[in-house]
Amino acid sequence: MIGKGHIVIEFERAVKQSQETVKVGQIEKLLEQLELGQLNEGISADLIAKINKLIREVTDSVVIQDILIRLYKSTFDQKLTDIQMSKGIPIKDAEDFKRKFYAIQGSYDEKNEFLDILEQGVFDFKSIDNNKVLQISSLLSIVNPFILSMTQEISEWSPKLGAKSATGAGEAFLIYFVAGGRKASSGDFALGGTKYEIKGTKMSNGTGGGRVKGMGNYEPSVKNALDFFMEELKSIHGTKIKLPKDPNFYNFKTSSPDNLNSVMPDTKEKTKELLSKLFTKIYDYTEFGWLDAAITKKGKLVDDFYKHLAHYQASSYIAHEGFKKYIFVNTANQTILVTSIKDVKKHIDNGTINVSGTCSFKDATSSTYQFGLAI
Repeated sequence: MIGKGHIVIEFERAVKQSQETVKVGQIEKLLEQLELGQLNEGISADLIAKINKLIREVTDSVVIQDILIRLYKSTFDQKLTDIQMSKGIPIKDAEDFKRKFYAIQGSYDEKNEFLDILEQGVFDFKSIDNNKVLQISSLLSIVNPFILSMTQEISEWSPKLGAKSATGAGEAFLIYFVAGGRKASSGDFALGGTKYEIKGTKMSNGTGGGRVKGMGNYEPSVKNALDFFMEELKSIHGTKIKLPKDPNFYNFKTSSPDNLNSVMPDTKEKTKELLSKLFTKIYDYTEFGWLDAAITKKGKLVDDFYKHLAHYQASSYIAHEGFKKYIFVNTANQTILVTSIKDVKKHIDNGTINVSGTCSFKDATSSTYQFGLAI
């Protein structure tokens, strides 16, 4: 049997809840007036004062946080605009960032904390410029559920940032999160006039990373390369070997180079000369000392030839475009690596950087490998 005292308590609780619902309804109407805009400063201040007074009578913390977010939305919007201007972010992409900011679940306090650290820079570039794979969460000076969710979201975000096509994963993240970071006029990310190239992957094992291309008259050079390659092979072998017509036969794969080895010349000197001519036509880079370790005395490609070629491609790109270093981001693992071109080869050899895909000369898109952080 339910006691009289319990009934009274439940009745009082229902009355209080009903009164609170009324207060929330009153706040809702005041917020709608405030959100209409075009109010003079005196009226806006009066509405805000009324809302703040009514909030004191609301006990639901979730409701309170939602009210505060709407109440101070104009302040949030101004902070987001200031950040956009300082970073050189195109307006369309800044609006997309703003939508993400409001769509992701978080309290007023959490969102306010995020904007405070974003204004200052979430982390300094020095903290990642050490040739080590770092966990992105370890770089955050303040951690709360909203900041972690926003970090994950923005690291995977691929806006155009003024380009014709979407940027790679990690580019917008570094521009927004690094203190002093900006969108580079050419390239991915700039800091104090220095440009960096970002290669992101959304796969935990590093596959599906970014390619390195875009050097000068790259497209026509690639289209002519295969024809040149086959003509040179015909000149070397004459009628001794019937060369396959399938262009895929001449791909530089990340597996065994047996196909190519069946048509390579029979001395290191001849193969080196052939490949030097071929690669110069495509990559616009004339440093070929690396071929000595990538070709056997009998003119055949070593089993891990693709690793040598991948480093050459990365070297060619960074030299031509004038980037200082590469930045690799793995959004699945939430990790990051800043490294020099000299150390890229070491990271490829030990598996930290995964070289995937096939290097094909059928078109510019597929004429370099894909590079992705594998940790």
